[in-house]
Amino acid sequence: MSKDVDVIVVGAGPAGSTAAAVLAQRGLQVLLLDREQFPRPKPCGDVVPLGSFVELDKIGLRAFDNNRFNIHQIVLQGEETTGRKFSLAQQQALSTCVVSRASFDQAIFEYALACGAEFRAVSVKGPILAGPQVVGVSGTAGRRDVQLRSSIVIGADGATSAIARALGGPARQDSQWAVAIRGYIDTDTELDNTIELAFLDHLQPGYAWFFPMARHRANVGVGMRTDFYKRQHRSLRDLLAGYLALPQNARRIGRNRVEEAQSWPVPLFRFEKQRVFDGALLAGDAGGFVHPITAAGIYPAIITGKCAAEAALHALAAGDLSQAGLARYDVLWHEALAADFKPAVTASKLSTVFPHLVSAALLLSKAKEELPGGAETSFPFASGKF
Repeated sequence: MSKDVDVIVVGAGPAGSTAAAVLAQRGLQVLLLDREQFPRPKPCGDVVPLGSFVELDKIGLRAFDNNRFNIHQIVLQGEETTGRKFSLAQQQALSTCVVSRASFDQAIFEYALACGAEFRAVSVKGPILAGPQVVGVSGTAGRRDVQLRSSIVIGADGATSAIARALGGPARQDSQWAVAIRGYIDTDTELDNTIELAFLDHLQPGYAWFFPMARHRANVGVGMRTDFYKRQHRSLRDLLAGYLALPQNARRIGRNRVEEAQSWPVPLFRFEKQRVFDGALLAGDAGGFVHPITAAGIYPAIITGKCAAEAALHALAAGDLSQAGLARYDVLWHEALAADFKPAVTASKLSTVFPHLVSAALLLSKAKEELPGGAETSFPFASGKF
């Protein structure tokens, strides 16, 4: 059966564009597909951790938008505690920052094209199968139906991935999803280089955030696990409005209004999800690689994009495009992410019966800090990854 390219990558966000860049650098014919033209807006908290820039630097991508707002500290606020402040890691000229996803994603997308990947605007409907083997994708380009064939397909098409849905697996329970809303707001007061997360009792498991992206503008939002959100009697917009009405926020924003408010689903990580198939791999949000406590997905997207590319290269070199031939992918992402995800998965499960787990941890860490010889408590937010 003839093929159009070596690898089709579905989805041109951070996972897909990273995979496409690595594959193209190694001389493969790569077709990068997305239903959107770039640049495109993307609902997100817009915080890009240090680790993301470190990983992109390793594949040669160093130039980023100068409008990014560097972040030096994070404050974690519980219902009954004053804020706990942590310094964020920095590495030479790299640091965690707040930058619009339209700008960040565009930089990786352009780099993939510069490395030799080809882009087409195609709305992918699902994989093409030859028995159990994925041999390409079908979709629409404008009003035209298209079928494109390849040796391997990497599905990196987001939380509602058409590739993941078509390849099956059990449906996610509400406890394995979160929902979030973000908007942008101008401020009357000058903002410093600190991001804030508020673990308010009625939002847990979840949190509200205030992320400066300029001296007088911030990304603000609320995220919550879906099973607990469904027990609420308020919409996400109402929950965000309630957070912004708190005195410390009201003083900052004055009479300014939230702009560009948008909600989205977040697929929380679980180990048991299948991500390797005959001829196909799932990366980024399509593979459910989102931290189950912080709901951060940019760093895992870049890592899994790189891992998917390496697994595809290995399978093509060995001439084995079966699930077994692509199994190296699971080994690679486990090595890179499992140590960080394991405690988070445990905490997420505990939060089902103890939703105020993070508030309790903040109380304990505050008490420990105030004891003689108290030691600093670490949180995943300060790791430079999530």
